[in-house]
Amino acid sequence: MNEFHHAFLSARCFARLKDSGVGNYEEIFLFALRTYGSQRGRRMAQRALRDGRPLDFASYRYYSEWSFTQDFLADAGTFFRETERGENYFYEVYDCPWNRVYQQLGLPDGALLYCRDLDRAIAHGFNPDLRYEVERFEDAPLLCRQMQFDAHLECDRDYPAPDPANKRDFTYHCGHVLAVFRRVLRNCLGTTGDEITAAVLSDFSERFGKAAVDCLLTAAEADFDVI
Repeated sequence: MNEFHHAFLSARCFARLKDSGVGNYEEIFLFALRTYGSQRGRRMAQRALRDGRPLDFASYRYYSEWSFTQDFLADAGTFFRETERGENYFYEVYDCPWNRVYQQLGLPDGALLYCRDLDRAIAHGFNPDLRYEVERFEDAPLLCRQMQFDAHLECDRDYPAPDPANKRDFTYHCGHVLAVFRRVLRNCLGTTGDEITAAVLSDFSERFGKAAVDCLLTAAEADFDVI
């Protein structure tokens, strides 16, 4: 699986929630998204603590759990631009798989919520004292500005090459999205939540095939607190 499977899954969760008639669908979506991001950040933090590293932005960057796949990079072109590399680290994003998929599915409102909140949730889970902000824009070409304050860029030199053992593939991350949304939807909406999850899995099967759904369901059984 790749970024586009991951984006499609959360986007269809948003769409199905939106179409369900539940009045607070945005709040439920954001709660699930923030739960997912925070849990991911906590795994990163535990790896840093295991290795005796401080929970600063240098560690946050080093222990990131994923890298872009060639499926995206093959036609992405220049998709981001660094704008500040001093005390703070700012960069602008002009293309990303998540925005692409949400826009293709006619969900610009979902794209705004997802892109505004995900990285902030990961950083908060890693260390709530870090200041990570995202300025999200509605119109292309500039999609968002990511801002890491007190970024400690000079500390990046003290780290070795990234350890592949700290990375997780997108099958794992897709399973994590499903596990979190399935649980939150069930807890918040009961049988309606289960019906939404079933509809999302049907959407996923229609787009990617039954074998992909089987793989996704297997991946969702992992313990996502374990590093």
